[in-house]
Amino acid sequence: MTLTAVATADNSVKATARISVVPIGSNAMLNGPYVFFVQGADSNGNYCAAGTIVADGNGSITGGEQDYSDASLQAGPDAVTGSYSIGSDAR
Repeated sequence: MTLTAVATADNSVKATARISVVPIGSNAMLNGPYVFFVQGADSNGNYCAAGTIVADGNGSITGGEQDYSDASLQAGPDAVTGSYSIGSDAR
């Protein structure tokens, strides 16, 4: 899209700029591979999980894996699949 600004004091003075408008709240915002890491504490003590996902831009996670560890368990790599939804506030 091209945006044109015109001076109010002199209509012959103007500038143009090319801009891209990205819709907020679109599943297309996630497309491709992503890495994640979370950590915290629960009834078993400290834990962490790390991994990857592959998002298709249409709301589906088409691949990925995660590893998980806490005081009593180490697991992974486990396959990650599922879906996602980007809300109107881009979360």
